[in-house]
Amino acid sequence: MNAKNTKNLKKLELLAPAGSKEALVAAIKAGADSVYVGVDKYNARLNADRLNLYDLEVLSNYAHSQNKKIYFALNTLIKHEEIYAAAKTLERINTFKPDALILQDLGLARIIREEFPGLQLHASTQLSVHNSAGVEVLERLGFKRVILARELSSGELKQIASKSKIELEIFCHGALCFSVSGMCLFSSFIGSRSGNRGWCTQPCRRIWKMDRPLAGNGKSGYLFSPKDLELAGEIKLLRKTGIDSLKIEGRMRSSEYVYNVVSAYRMLLDSSEAELEKNIEEAKKMLAADWARSKTMLFFSGADSSLFNPGSAQCLGLNIGSVAKSDGASVTVQADCVLKEGDRIRIADPSTDRTVNIKLPHMHELSKESAFRFSCTDIFKAGSPVFKAGDADWDEKVLTKEVDTIYKSYNGKLRGDTKYKPLVYPNLIARQWNDKDAEVEERAPYSSKRVAWGTPMEEALWVKIDNPDWLEILPLNSKSNMIVLSLNRENMHAFRALADTLECHAADFSCELTPYISQKDFPAYEQAINALAGAGAKYWVLNNISHFSYFADDIPKVAGHYLYTENAFAARVYKDLGVKYFTASWEDDFLNIQRLAQAGLRSRLVVYLFGHPALSRSRMLSADYLAEGRITNRSNENFELKYESGSGVIIPETPVMNFTVRRKLVGLGIMNFGIDLNFVKPDKKKWKELYAAFLDLKNLEDTVKFNFKRGLE
Repeated sequence: MNAKNTKNLKKLELLAPAGSKEALVAAIKAGADSVYVGVDKYNARLNADRLNLYDLEVLSNYAHSQNKKIYFALNTLIKHEEIYAAAKTLERINTFKPDALILQDLGLARIIREEFPGLQLHASTQLSVHNSAGVEVLERLGFKRVILARELSSGELKQIASKSKIELEIFCHGALCFSVSGMCLFSSFIGSRSGNRGWCTQPCRRIWKMDRPLAGNGKSGYLFSPKDLELAGEIKLLRKTGIDSLKIEGRMRSSEYVYNVVSAYRMLLDSSEAELEKNIEEAKKMLAADWARSKTMLFFSGADSSLFNPGSAQCLGLNIGSVAKSDGASVTVQADCVLKEGDRIRIADPSTDRTVNIKLPHMHELSKESAFRFSCTDIFKAGSPVFKAGDADWDEKVLTKEVDTIYKSYNGKLRGDTKYKPLVYPNLIARQWNDKDAEVEERAPYSSKRVAWGTPMEEALWVKIDNPDWLEILPLNSKSNMIVLSLNRENMHAFRALADTLECHAADFSCELTPYISQKDFPAYEQAINALAGAGAKYWVLNNISHFSYFADDIPKVAGHYLYTENAFAARVYKDLGVKYFTASWEDDFLNIQRLAQAGLRSRLVVYLFGHPALSRSRMLSADYLAEGRITNRSNENFELKYESGSGVIIPETPVMNFTVRRKLVGLGIMNFGIDLNFVKPDKKKWKELYAAFLDLKNLEDTVKFNFKRGLE
């Protein structure tokens, strides 16, 4: 390499996934600068090959012996009852000296800062940081690196990097989440398995049916399954954005995938400017054989109109041909490449979402013919696509032998390096809100007497609206109600114009910010924020870590649904940023809410008992691709696709309703409840029906309880 040609180029870290021991060794052999591994129970890929604590100990020692960094992912939300076990896990992994921890839960991050200050904090992409404001807030909270949202363009990345005082990391290759990371409850709603807690069942990768035709694509297919990300051709520009680290997604992928992808990006990052163009072509050839989906740059260089291909089967490998004949005993494949014994192929039936994996047997004629026949009891239609999903030349047994050698040679030094120190923080943080209201709450039993809004002895109802027409229907003069104006790009100017009306009615009102406000959109929101603040907004409901930078610490705030408060330690972080009330997550269950109440949040917890929660918020969708309307999965569950603030939002057609448990929650000391009318057409009769059911503690027909009773995994 010509040093003269590279001396002014920014050195980028190449960060590789390691979902297994073999993948970690493969990544290091291929030239990764660092690897990231999941910590059992606390990482966002719990379906990957699990590495236990002893594995992390041995592999950390190995990585450091190779002068490579290793990052531990604990990037899930932690329930309150789990926080102590998580802290005990931290005691152990602290002795392994990882180079950083990747975190989503801010409560856990606070504990690490206080109890394990030697551990460096990296903010997970699950925190949905998409502007410089979010980076600034996380820097204040002690993070040394932020992993930015995938939806950003090169211009946005450059703008964020120009203002950042800490390191920035982006994904450069691998699978894309359909939803903005950290803003998806889709898997949780369908089966209580939360993507925020590492159990995503990927409903977006399934077949869906639309109630109206797509633009030239029929009415059903893989409507929400995007291509995989690939930024290999943009290395030159990436060096100029100011980003510090390029991350490859893939802890669910094979060691073969990891080795090939890391090798391709290593070659590019080591290229001089003179070599780069030639090497990009070579790298793309290598990446074309990664046995994954076709590729996109998402928004890096502008919107990709071909991001989705509803008629194409999913992450199946390299398309090499199709089924010529299938009779239940054997299948004949017409292939356009040479196959050999040991190659792995995958046959798919897009109409049923069914696949079969086959390792090719010994057939001497494989290299001579393009039509291959082998045993298969599954029947496929002629024309069903066939994919190559693995190469016989890749022998993972070689890596397994090397892993065995690494384990046998490990002398266990790390285990004796540091004694566990007892944790000094309290298990619960009750009484940290020991203000006058909280003292009254502790002394007095529940009373329905109506006094000033927000005193803990009365129940208060928060009514959230995104349509200004609701203001003609709702009782604005009731001091027991808090009207929450849910601001978005489409309605903020209308609400701003009506601010004086609310002031005249002496209505208590608050304003909520949509969770994704891009760098370029904020000036418009700022005008609305200033106007509504001047009209007397009582609280500001925030839904992204970046929102804290828009308000002084002494401005009263509420942590909204997307500022997840799954444990009281996260609440402590938000409290220090000026938060007065905490919204229980839509996906939370009764048991965790009970524990939050017992931990001291009872008078400060807002529990919404009705609504159509946003299950997925995607920046990838557009009305040109999919119009608003009903979508249905293979289980005949119906959802609605809406558009709001430049995002496609999927909501359940059947609303969530938990009015029957209100008395039980009051028994815990919880006095703040919510009715969310977002995505509900203003209707006086509908409001009367809902409010009567709320007062009578009854659930209406055709409603669901979400995870409230069944529990959250």
